[in-house]
Amino acid sequence: MIVLGADESAEEICEAASEAKEQLASCNLSVPDPVTVEITNSMPGNCLGLYHCDDNLVQLLPIEAYATHLASSPDSLFGHLEPEVFFESVLRHELVHASLETMPCPYEACPATKEFAAYTMQVWFLPVADRAPFDRRASEVERPAFRDGVSAMALMMVPELFIANAYAYLTQQDDPCRLMSKVADGEIIFDLPPR
Repeated sequence: MIVLGADESAEEICEAASEAKEQLASCNLSVPDPVTVEITNSMPGNCLGLYHCDDNLVQLLPIEAYATHLASSPDSLFGHLEPEVFFESVLRHELVHASLETMPCPYEACPATKEFAAYTMQVWFLPVADRAPFDRRASEVERPAFRDGVSAMALMMVPELFIANAYAYLTQQDDPCRLMSKVADGEIIFDLPPR
């Protein structure tokens, strides 16, 4: 793991990335080596993190930016997290994208499927106390959770609902990590054929 632009926090970021890789591997998601993590002061749009497949590069904002983001949206799904925990969850999210770079997709793109994996793993590996609000919300979702709520349209129109639906769907599986394996292998696709 290569960390750029992090100065004194480079070692901590490297440790967080290594832990995230181990977590994802336990759920059948293999992050390629090497991945570069770059801390940058600017991102396009409202992005909190980006994965660049051509360069095997994850870009993240400085931790202060995540603190500002959380303070400005305390009622968001992630608003209860400490900045360091949120930072590590965004790092994990982007490493999922790295792990799915070779995921088979029957269409031109599979954004809903990739974001399903990225967001659910972002939440799944949160510390237990930090994950509790997500678990509570997921337990209130009618069983079975329908895959319809995990669509590219939901992702685009109401991303927080997409995340909540995706996590509820994951937690209702007998073996969530087996589901991730099927996603990585292209056996389960949440995207619909283009019309």
